Amino acid sequence: MSPRSYNLRQRGIELSNKFAQMEGRRPRILIGRAVNSTTDTMNKICNTFADMGSNVDVAPTLGKVEELAKQCLENDADIVLLLGADNAGTTELKNLYELIVANHPEIILSLLLGISSSSTDTFEARDKYIVFSMETDIFEMGLSLLEHLLGKSS
Repeated sequence: MSPRSYNLRQRGIELSNKFAQMEGRRPRILIGRAVNSTTDTMNKICNTFADMGSNVDVAPTLGKVEELAKQCLENDADIVLLLGADNAGTTELKNLYELIVANHPEIILSLLLGISSSSTDTFEARDKYIVFSMETDIFEMGLSLLEHLLGKSS
């Protein structure tokens, strides 16, 4: 692990510990897939969030948005990260917003697109959800989501 990744990981652990002090439990992230993504990518994301102190649940490849919404609420997830390809997943993300966040505004929805972004910003914060590109460093993505989560919890 590079020194930079190590520092980002340590910062993620600090944020997870802060959340645990506030909420009495670790942050919970549910990772779902709008399309089949590579196992390598999925493993890297799961391992990174776990290394940063989050509890990680993995949903099966998305069949119906309602199933992912149900799993999110049953698992008391704080963050839902949906992996998509190209713009696949944006419709699902909007549907998830309607099913989850409209009634549970404390839950953060996020989308990781399988395309590269030509913009200098690697993610776009919106009032409803956060979108990342594949160019985004996974530790930076984790930190962004944890910071956003702490902002909603305080």
